[in-house]
Amino acid sequence: MANTQSILLVEDNEDLRSMIALRLEGSGYNVHEAEDAVQALQINRNNRGIDLVLCDLNLPGISGFDMFRVIRESGYSMPFVLMTGAFLKKEDVLAIGINDFIQKPFRMGELEDCIARCLPQSAHRDAQTG
Repeated sequence: MANTQSILLVEDNEDLRSMIALRLEGSGYNVHEAEDAVQALQINRNNRGIDLVLCDLNLPGISGFDMFRVIRESGYSMPFVLMTGAFLKKEDVLAIGINDFIQKPFRMGELEDCIARCLPQSAHRDAQTG
């Protein structure tokens, strides 16, 4: 059940970041963890195989929205999922080009479903069948 897909997880809450990473790694994803946008952008530059960015909105320094803009302006097109506890309209988030949005608190199954929707279906199916 090896999964070659890599997720860049950007979350400043260490406990939540660790819990999400553990669950995703248990599902076979390769998870790169970052506590802020600066660290995340460096990881992205050094790891060309990032398949999806899972990012908190409220980060120290630059926000998840700003990180999304920097990634797109740098020529990267991988899916970008925004996580937040703030009240936002999903259609407004999607309108700026972010692929999906998940409201905190969320169940891990909801997050996994969100990721599955954003990653290419054939790659997700291959990962599930081994």
